[in-house]
Amino acid sequence: MRETKADAHKKRSKISPLTNLALALTAVGAASILSLHYAEGLALIGLLLFMPLALVVTIIGLVNIRTSERKTMQLVLIIAALVVQVGLSAPLGYHVSSERILQRIGCGCDPKALGMALSAYANDHSGRYPNPQDWCDALAEHSGWQGKLFCKHPSAAVSQGLCHYALNPECEPGSPGDVVLIFETRGGWNQSGGPESLTAKDNYKRGWRVLLNNGHLKFIEPRGLAKLKWQVP
Repeated sequence: MRETKADAHKKRSKISPLTNLALALTAVGAASILSLHYAEGLALIGLLLFMPLALVVTIIGLVNIRTSERKTMQLVLIIAALVVQVGLSAPLGYHVSSERILQRIGCGCDPKALGMALSAYANDHSGRYPNPQDWCDALAEHSGWQGKLFCKHPSAAVSQGLCHYALNPECEPGSPGDVVLIFETRGGWNQSGGPESLTAKDNYKRGWRVLLNNGHLKFIEPRGLAKLKWQVP
């Protein structure tokens, strides 16, 4: 039976299963990595699982491109997949190491949990938040570590930097709800400060999670810093 022009065109335009798999894995990995600021565990899976799998499948697909009729289309798709893989994985590995993500996931450091612990502390201490100089120690002692706010005893956390949030010393329980209470920062212990700490060179990145005094959690990009309220007027 003679092959028609339509059949020949369909055969030439067919994409191999390996290329389809590489594109699918790349898409899933990219979506996972882009969710970094909202779902760090998912971003870690994308970085350490989906992207390496996508890279392996992509390389295998590149090696197996042999049919001349499909070579151009296959190469274009494979190269596009490689660009996405490298373009997303490399910056993430540079700005936020997987070790830091694992540390933050394993240690909890949930800003909302910290906010609730601060409120509970204030209720038991005449409506006052802990002293900014030792607020992590105060929360650890007050909660009895049952809330799993931090990974280990403060003496271990000091050397390992297991709290990735700092307290705004200007915020009190009676402050307006839109005043910053705690904000994301580099690993440390009993950290406190204001916007100057948020934008410090060793803490600068694409954005930060900030918990307001009303318990509302926000993700702030650098361009949105000016809108944050740090002090009571």
